[in-house]
Amino acid sequence: MRTVFTTFPIFDSLSKQDYTRTGQLRPLLSPRQHLPPFQFEVSAGVATITDVQMVDCNAATTNITAYFANLPVVATGATYSYIQYKGDTLNTLLPFGSYYLKMTDNDANIYYSDYFNVENIYIGSVQSDEYIKLKFSNTKDLPTPLNEPAILYQDSFYDECWFKTELGTTEHETTRIGTEKNGVFIAEKMISVYRYKLTDYIGRNLYRALHRLPLHDDVEITDNVGNVYDVGHDIEVGSISWDYWDMGTLTLKFNDGASVWEGNANNLT
Repeated sequence: MRTVFTTFPIFDSLSKQDYTRTGQLRPLLSPRQHLPPFQFEVSAGVATITDVQMVDCNAATTNITAYFANLPVVATGATYSYIQYKGDTLNTLLPFGSYYLKMTDNDANIYYSDYFNVENIYIGSVQSDEYIKLKFSNTKDLPTPLNEPAILYQDSFYDECWFKTELGTTEHETTRIGTEKNGVFIAEKMISVYRYKLTDYIGRNLYRALHRLPLHDDVEITDNVGNVYDVGHDIEVGSISWDYWDMGTLTLKFNDGASVWEGNANNLT
């Protein structure tokens, strides 16, 4: 198998987890109602997933196979096959805590996820005001470096993650278009953009997924009070500040459209 670096990566070895490599634990967040979406590349004709366990920090396991209405399934890409889970609602709420997934197929291959924290992100069907949701997808499959498999999007897969933070430290940018006459600038058009910022502390594997955000056609952010921002390509992923080893602070910037003023230059002389 090969790991597809979505926000919730799956590996063929525990040694590839952020925690195992660095000793630092900054788990991805997960609601109780469903796991974060994931996919990974497998050989053509691969066996299907038959067992899914959650393993906690003390190596205790919880079998959640029966939680799935449909277990992760094989999807076909242009060249390879993938096993995908699209974030479908589970039959049973996940227990709170920190875990990683251990999945087994009927050929006895074992796959492991990175760590994730199950938290009360949704109260019933309403998102808690402690969290921000980021959801993104693309019309076509997304090419990646040659040593990584492409991200399979053309079958309606979307990526999704949550941040326990708030939108803050906003800023604006004004663009002026016009002509200069007798030393005086005459505006023909002005565009004012109000930009939002989202800042959080993340690990290397999540950063590896988020640095590709601007390449996606569909990027949607739901803030702490339920406002939904349809960002599209207009999202800026700042340079990450590595505070300790492979853990760092990342800022995303985006706007929700712009205020546009247009006038007739001749009428302003």
